[in-house]
Amino acid sequence: MTKSKAIQILNKQIVKVESRTFYEISWVIQTNSYLSKIFGNNSNQSTYFHDNYWNLDVSLNSDSTQQEIKEAVDEKLKYKIEAAINFLGECIDTIDDIGLYKMPPQGNFISRMPEKWSVAFVLGIISLSFYLGTIVCKIS
Repeated sequence: MTKSKAIQILNKQIVKVESRTFYEISWVIQTNSYLSKIFGNNSNQSTYFHDNYWNLDVSLNSDSTQQEIKEAVDEKLKYKIEAAINFLGECIDTIDDIGLYKMPPQGNFISRMPEKWSVAFVLGIISLSFYLGTIVCKIS
């Protein structure tokens, strides 16, 4: 993924939440997935977003009416949306400043090669083995 693609993805998430054309839980999961991919699974950004956003629990007393509950949840949602927009904006600044997370290579040298190179590498080793075998036979 390129820096511009990552920024484009986060801007798309900002537009969704600003226009409120999103289904909350799917937006949260999708945004957290993007942050994990962009910054790494256990990054500060991914962990912070996962732990702090979209918990809409509100403190109410037992006498609260449905309208009071709705107003309290709406107020908290409004705050969370503004905080999410600011947070994703800061994530974009981070990408601009330090770039994207690069996963450490996994596997051995050959398994990390592109497939065409792996075939060429193996054929080269086989050819070299035959060549060395003919040289050894001529010397003997």
